Amino acid sequence: SPPDPPASSPNQPTMARSLASPLLLLLGCCSVVVLGAASAFRDIDNSQGYLTGSIPWKSLADVRDPGFKSDGRPYMYLVSREGCPACKALKTSVNEGGEHTETLKDLADDFIMVAVSEEEAKQKDNTDFFLDSYVPRVLFADANNKKIAKKVDNRDTNPPQDSGNKFPYFYPDAESLVTGMSGATTYFQDAKVKAKRKVEKQKLKEEEKKNPGAAKKKKAEAAAAAAKAKKGAGGSIEDMVAGMMKQKGMDGISHTSKPEL
Repeated sequence: SPPDPPASSPNQPTMARSLASPLLLLLGCCSVVVLGAASAFRDIDNSQGYLTGSIPWKSLADVRDPGFKSDGRPYMYLVSREGCPACKALKTSVNEGGEHTETLKDLADDFIMVAVSEEEAKQKDNTDFFLDSYVPRVLFADANNKKIAKKVDNRDTNPPQDSGNKFPYFYPDAESLVTGMSGATTYFQDAKVKAKRKVEKQKLKEEEKKNPGAAKKKKAEAAAAAAKAKKGAGGSIEDMVAGMMKQKGMDGISHTSKPEL
């Protein structure tokens, strides 16, 4: 039997066919773009619902990747579980907007932010790193990302959480988390200053060993400069007090004052 005839003659295409083909092609392309974008968004959304789109959250896999390069900032880990009432309360507080939410966004710039599921934190290789087992909990690590800074906890939150310190890394709302992140920022800044001083002290010791004469000379120069500054200011405090007493007739002579009648 002969093949089915074409819907229209090749030499005389109908108007419907000429319009339908480009339209279908356009719709197909749009669908691919939309689906692709949605898929990509799902792939890069590591927020677990906390300030999605406002903070560049990393996944645990991201920061554990051998090719991941730290930029010198410390890490903040937020361990959470879907459906957990306390996690839900924290998420609502963080996402509701207002002063604390905006402050959180600003503070997040000081950290590499990592959202971790409770399931990930419970994996055999992670239990020691993530401490404790309750959720939600927020933990901080320095730029080396080797271990959690245990001293950075919720003791400074307002009001103080768990005076018995049973849950030292629990932050119930946006306000307490702001306090915790601010404290962590100060802690790591102080740690950097201390580390720098330690390095400088070590360098000085090495210089003294290599060239003890130069080191002694530096110390002598520093002592001479201090003495000169002291003399320029009018001598010691004791000398200044003695001079004032002498001017007022109090130079070792007993003077009794009487009330004026």
